[in-house]
Parts: sequence; structure tokens; C-alpha cells
Amino acid sequence: MPDEWTAAVGRWLDLTRDLLTGGAPDGAERYMILQNLLAAWPISAERLEAYVEKSLREAKVHTTWAEPDEAYEAVVRRYATGLLTHEAFLADFEPFVERLAPIAERHALGQLLLKLTVPGLPDVYGGDELWFLALVDPDNRRPVDWAARREALGALRAGAAPTRATVKLWLIWRALDLRARRPGAFAGAYQPVEAGEGTVAFLRGDGEVLVAVRVREAAPAFVAPAGEWRDVLGGGGEPYGLTLLERADAIAP
Repeated sequence: MPDEWTAAVGRWLDLTRDLLTGGAPDGAERYMILQNLLAAWPISAERLEAYVEKSLREAKVHTTWAEPDEAYEAVVRRYATGLLTHEAFLADFEPFVERLAPIAERHALGQLLLKLTVPGLPDVYGGDELWFLALVDPDNRRPVDWAARREALGALRAGAAPTRATVKLWLIWRALDLRARRPGAFAGAYQPVEAGEGTVAFLRGDGEVLVAVRVREAAPAFVAPAGEWRDVLGGGGEPYGLTLLERADAIAP
């Protein structure tokens, strides 16, 4: 969405000129704040201020960790937190977030399935089993609600259908369960599968597992090669352009 994003940023910069103090923050800092506000929305003023301080000091343009310019930092923090209650800005910004969120979630799930199935050892950052929109430290050091994650996983294992809130955990569970049942398939063998522009597809093992991820929404639906396949995701991956299949004749008894 490069054209829409460019137009939106231009509007937001114009709408929030009243928050500037003597030209500060500068253009690069304002753009950085807008990008990360979009990425982590909704976000509290406290979280945003901590992120802004770290970003400014590590950029080393107007302030640094060794020689902090606290007056300049205060100006930028006021701009950043002022966005959270700026009515004209929010009236334009929030609808954009709402439209972008499902697209971003779809891409995030596609990346997740690839991470869990391509050659190599997958890892999941602590807390990221559910949607956890964290910026860099200190934001990503917030306590993780492990009880909520255990409860959600237990419900999924008991047969609950994944929701928008739990679909990420559900995908991790199904993919790792397959890896546990088919360790040989993920021991190294990898074969790309031609799937047309906009889709990444490959086989693992001796054709035991088939993975396909539509990385472009306009890409045609993936059609699996001939064979007896079992849908590991039970149709749940279709709305997100995800395919995870296991050869029926290779299923462990």
C-alpha cells in the first residue's frame, strides 16, 4: 500500500503541525513515531514515551545515552503522546489502522507458518504465542500472561475453534504437533514446488509434508499435487492463504 501510506502520512503530518515546538521533532522523528504508533496500536502513553526515549538516544542526532538532551526529549515525548488524544489525527488514523490490521495479521500468520516449516529450527519469542504487539525494550520486556496462554491452548486442544485472538497459537500448535509426529520429514529434505507468482510452496521429507503460503492476496488459490493428502489445519488456514498438508499414507498409526 505504498501510495496510500504516503498519502496518509502526508495528511497526518499536516494535521499535527499544532503539536510541534520550534520545529521539533524533526521530520525523521515524526515519521518514526507514526510508523511505530501504527505498528503497536493501541498503545499507552507510558509505553510510547519509553520507546521514543530509546529511539532518540540511539539515533544520536539530538540526544544520546552518554549526553542526553532531556529538554529536547521532553518536546518529542509531548508530540508523541499528544497524538494519542488529537481528535483530527485520530479520526483519520484509526480507520487506517482498522483496515490495515487484518492484512497485517494475514501476513504475520504466513510468515509464522514458513518459520515453523522451512529448513532450520523454529523459535517463538516468549509471549508471541498470542498477538503481542511489542516495540523494542523496554516494551518487549513486559510480563507475559502465561496463564492466559495455557488456558487458550487447553481450549484449542479440547476442540475449541480458533478465534482472531487465538489463531496464532492454534497455528503454532498444529505445526509443532506435525513436526513432533513427523520428525523425519523436517530433518533436512526440502523441495520447492511451483505454485505461480504470489505463492511460496515446498515439500518436506520424502514428499510427506506440503506447505503453501499465499504471500500476495491476489494470487490464485493453491492446488495441491495429486495424491492422498490430509489437511493438518482442517480448513482453518484457507481464510489466511495457508496450506499445511500431510500425505495420508505417511500418517503414523
